[in-house]
Amino acid sequence: MDFPYAITTESSQETQKVGQSFARFVVSPQNRIRIICTYGQLGSGKTTFIQGFARGMGYAGRLLSPTFVIMRLYDIKAFRLCHIDAYRLADRSSISALGLTEYLREEKTIVCIEWAQKLASDLPSHRFDIWFTKQNHTKHTIRLERV
Repeated sequence: MDFPYAITTESSQETQKVGQSFARFVVSPQNRIRIICTYGQLGSGKTTFIQGFARGMGYAGRLLSPTFVIMRLYDIKAFRLCHIDAYRLADRSSISALGLTEYLREEKTIVCIEWAQKLASDLPSHRFDIWFTKQNHTKHTIRLERV
C-alpha cells in the first residue's frame, strides 16, 4: 500500500472493505507501525472503518463503539486490538488511567484511536493518520497517511 492514499466510498460496506484491506497491510510482517489515529466529524465513517479493520484482522463478532466506555479490547488471533474513542476524554490524566501508554508500547497490540486530535501531544510520531470527510449521507472520502 502506497501512502498517502485516498479513496471515496459510496456506502458503509465500502468503508468497511477499505478498513479490511488496511488491516491486512497493518498486520503484515513488512509493517511495524501499530498506531492508527482517525479524524473526522461525527458520522464521517471512523467507527465503520474500524469495524471493517477488525474484520480484516479476523474478528467475527460485533465491534461496538467505545464512546461511553472510552476503550474496548479485542483479542484477535495473534494480536490485541485496542479501540479508543477519545471524544469524551476530559484531560491528560484520563489517558494514563486507561493505560494507553502501555498499550502503545506492546508489539502485538494495534491501537485504533477515534478523535485522535484530543490526544495530539501524547501520540507517537510513528503512526498512521486517517482523515474522514463526509460528502453526503453515504459518500465519504478517506485519506490515509503514514506519519
